[in-house]
Amino acid sequence: MKKKRALVVALAATPFLLAACGGRAGGPAVASPGGGAAASGDPAKYASCLRDHGLTVVQNDNELSVRGSDPETGRKAEEACKRYAPVLPGLSADEKKKMLDRALRYAACVRKHGMDMPDPQLDSRGGVRITAPDGVGKDSPAFQAAQKACQALLAPDQR
Repeated sequence: MKKKRALVVALAATPFLLAACGGRAGGPAVASPGGGAAASGDPAKYASCLRDHGLTVVQNDNELSVRGSDPETGRKAEEACKRYAPVLPGLSADEKKKMLDRALRYAACVRKHGMDMPDPQLDSRGGVRITAPDGVGKDSPAFQAAQKACQALLAPDQR
C-alpha cells in the first residue's frame, strides 16, 4: 500500500493561501487562515517545535507551510507539538459543511487535472485534511497545473 501524506487546511471565512499543498512526500502541511479570523494556539511556538522535531517550516503572515521527510516524522512532530497547533475558533456545523464542500470541490477539480486525490475529511483541529499520493511535489508540472486551475475553489463564496 502506498504511503500517503496529509495536508491540513484550516479554511476560515476569510481568504487563505494553499501553497503548502505541494510539500515533500510524507510530511503534513498546514495552511492557516489569513486575514481577520483569529486562530487559537501559538503559531510561532508551533513552528519552532515542528522544526525541533525535524520538519521544514516556512512561516509568513498568512500561511504556515510545514514539510517533513516521511509520514512517521510528520506524525511524531504533530503529536509532540499539538499543544501549540493553531485551531480555528468554534465553527458552526454550517460553516464546517461549507468548508468541507469547498475542499471537496477542490479535490474533484484536482482529480479532473490528472492527480489521484481522495476526498478530504474534517480533522480534529477544525480544518480539513486532504491526503495526496506520494511523489506529488509542489514543483511537479502536474501539481502546478492542477493548483493553478483549482485553487480558487477553496476560497469562500466560490461555488
